[in-house]
Amino acid sequence: RFFLIIAFIILPAGYVSSRAANIFYHPSEFWSFSLFSDIVSSQSYHTFHASLVLPTVLISALLFVMRFRFWDVSDAFFLYIPLSNAIGRVACFLVGCCWGGPVGFSVFGFDFDFYNPVPLYDIAYNLGIFLVLRKMHGRLYAPGSQVRSVEGGKVTALYLILYGDARFLIEFIRTESVAAWGLTQAQIVMIVFVAIGSVILAGVLLKMGTYG
Repeated sequence: RFFLIIAFIILPAGYVSSRAANIFYHPSEFWSFSLFSDIVSSQSYHTFHASLVLPTVLISALLFVMRFRFWDVSDAFFLYIPLSNAIGRVACFLVGCCWGGPVGFSVFGFDFDFYNPVPLYDIAYNLGIFLVLRKMHGRLYAPGSQVRSVEGGKVTALYLILYGDARFLIEFIRTESVAAWGLTQAQIVMIVFVAIGSVILAGVLLKMGTYG
């Protein structure tokens, strides 16, 4: 029943969520329900990390309603997000989107110019994050492991922190429009990611301290 419900809600929820984030490209004084509705219904730009927001909220609510072990599912879910992101960036690299600004240098009198291959950087750090989280997940959820009840949520927290930090920094070499406060849309979202991840990690560490 859980997967049947997810199958129906995750695609439309991700679709709406990925478009809704475009409101950050508009000055806050112009924000309104009509603008939001127009962005979701007619604009074609999609954002990967924003597509995670609404599905995560809905799936979290469903987990509580159906009384699943929340952190078990969450840790498995966030474990594979960096892998899916790395695969998606292969397409970005092939079609030439999401690249950085031009870079030029000279060697022995020869000038070279190229665009920063940001998708390759994205693939590299996402694969690195996946490998780190995979090792941690294997330890926490190994058969017979007793630590998952105490450390559950650590994989989720570290994904949000590691990906948030890496993506925030990589935005400085991308050619994205500034959304607000001198930051791009992705950087604003990444600040939220790191903040949420830090709160979750603090809770895990507090629980570990309580159990000694």
